[in-house]
Amino acid sequence: MLTHVTATLMVDEQDRPIGMIGTLRDISDEEHLKQALEEHRLKLAAIFENLPVGVFTIDSKGHLETQNAMIRELLSDNVPEVLTSKSLADLFGELNIYGSGHQELQLEDLPPFQAIQLGKVVHNRDIEIQNTRTHQVVFMNVVAAPLISESG
Repeated sequence: MLTHVTATLMVDEQDRPIGMIGTLRDISDEEHLKQALEEHRLKLAAIFENLPVGVFTIDSKGHLETQNAMIRELLSDNVPEVLTSKSLADLFGELNIYGSGHQELQLEDLPPFQAIQLGKVVHNRDIEIQNTRTHQVVFMNVVAAPLISESG
């Protein structure tokens, strides 16, 4: 049994010890839950990191939260900023981005932002990313989905 113990010293008006109050609480279940949760977190992190497709998450303001090894591999040669950038605006600042029909896309036109704005999955947008400095091009088939909490 795993126990959490608290003890409080009781003193009189002259600050002399006159007793102690203590509590004991069984926290075995809490520790088992914490351990199980950590094991699941590590499994999910390993799955995410090793997916055979590039995945990244952003918050509603476009700040990068997570990215896996495949997205870093896909973009690192052509867009090395993916390794250090903290926002999509910074990351795509030096890029020309084109959709179908070679139409230039603005940041807000990109599937991740559309998915956030629309609150639904945006399917299979063909994206061409060209680095304006190196002129290297990456072609991607993008699917974006909003992550919506229970509170909306």
